[in-house]
Amino acid sequence: MEKEIQDILQIGVKFYKQQDYDSAIVNFLAALKLEKEEPGIYLNLGNSYDKKADIANAIKYYKKYIELNSENHKVLAKLGDLYTQKKDYKTALTYLNKSIKINSNYPAIHYYFGCYRIKTGDYALAIESLKKAKALNFNREKLFFKMGIAHKLNGNFGTAANCFEIVLKENPLNTKAKAYFDKVKGASFKMKEFNKANKII
Repeated sequence: MEKEIQDILQIGVKFYKQQDYDSAIVNFLAALKLEKEEPGIYLNLGNSYDKKADIANAIKYYKKYIELNSENHKVLAKLGDLYTQKKDYKTALTYLNKSIKINSNYPAIHYYFGCYRIKTGDYALAIESLKKAKALNFNREKLFFKMGIAHKLNGNFGTAANCFEIVLKENPLNTKAKAYFDKVKGASFKMKEFNKANKII
């Protein structure tokens, strides 16, 4: 790679690390004008747009990257997650399956499968996927939040409350987890009272 392109990429990476994703993108696009066949440029663009929650552009550049490096299980998994967010579940499943075939020990693929299965309504399988991610030491805050959602939707309010409580221990400022915790804790209490009244214990 020519020094000029390397210099532009380094500036882009510097901005990316500073979380200035707009400036990072400007530099990565400048590098792309000079070199169309360097996979790393597409990967950096995909990552930057992903950080900006620009799903369409993140997908666009991740797919360009995959055209040049089809065996990157991390990018395949990420594409699966992005298509899940788009509610294009058929395409999401294609990418998730490709990723897990390459590396079933990648923690994020099981997390993304959990997210996919929550969206498609298979809550029991979602919980199993999230348990696999847990066994592989995936990020606890994100993991237990999704596990709490899955248990809540599956009607396991007490377990859901426990999950959200773990999230709050990891990050007491997680307001979404606090709201869910209060909601499912109340639902769990009502369920216990109902069971007690009807002698279903």
